[in-house]
Amino acid sequence: MLYQYLIQRNSEIGMIGSRPFLFDTTVAYNSLRRSKAGYKRVAKLHGFYESNVGCPVVIGDKGTFKISKTVNGRRFEVANEIVESTHIVAISHVKGHIQAVLVGQ
Repeated sequence: MLYQYLIQRNSEIGMIGSRPFLFDTTVAYNSLRRSKAGYKRVAKLHGFYESNVGCPVVIGDKGTFKISKTVNGRRFEVANEIVESTHIVAISHVKGHIQAVLVGQ
């Protein structure tokens, strides 16, 4: 199960002196996940809370232009928590959002 996997990885990362945390950012569209407090509620409903995954769950709602990228005239921010981190271990999943196209064989 995902929670056991996260707990084991967090324990291993912690043994080398790092302070792991689960992280995501708020969203731009109208949703509970649009605010930090709402996103925390959604995360907890799905089992993502500190006592269950073995590390803090951090929801970022502030970006910075310390690191930014301009694409087709649009400037994108990077969350402060990412900028301030020295290392990142990414554990991701594929989500079929309405805007996404998934192709397979």
